[in-house]
Amino acid sequence: PAARPIGIYADGEYLWTADADTNSVYKHQLDKKLTVVVQYPIGDKTTPISGFTILNNRVWVVSEGSGSAFCYNLRSLKEK
Repeated sequence: PAARPIGIYADGEYLWTADADTNSVYKHQLDKKLTVVVQYPIGDKTTPISGFTILNNRVWVVSEGSGSAFCYNLRSLKEK
């Protein structure tokens, strides 16, 4: 749903995407429009995310130039 998509993940119930411009992970319904259910802003815009995966209600992201992986609990992230 944004200009710089960097990944896609399917968990069987939802489709997840991430975008480097918005530094967000998006949860989509599996309908014809892939309607966005929720947007989760991740980190800050100084280190855009460049990859992600989801496991056990946690989103793991890597950021451009950081050399690190970060883990966020989806239940504690603020929805946008």
